[in-house]
Amino acid sequence: MTRLGQNNRYTVSVKNIGTTTATGKLKLQMDSRLLNISTNPNYSFSNEDTIVWDISNLLPNSTLSVAIDFTAEIPLY
Repeated sequence: MTRLGQNNRYTVSVKNIGTTTATGKLKLQMDSRLLNISTNPNYSFSNEDTIVWDISNLLPNSTLSVAIDFTAEIPLY
């Protein structure tokens, strides 16, 4: 659940369930109402509401976890 006007953290995990090393991109489309977005590890590229991480050499049965911190704006009524 996202808390409006407060710091929030989501975690996205990608697991290589294959038998060979994986390389690719993780693309995440964020809501345009989110503010102060930061990630760990840092993203490779962002464009408006999409954040992209380049994934390289993800070994079989390995997991990459990305922490995403943000603030959700408070709607004005």
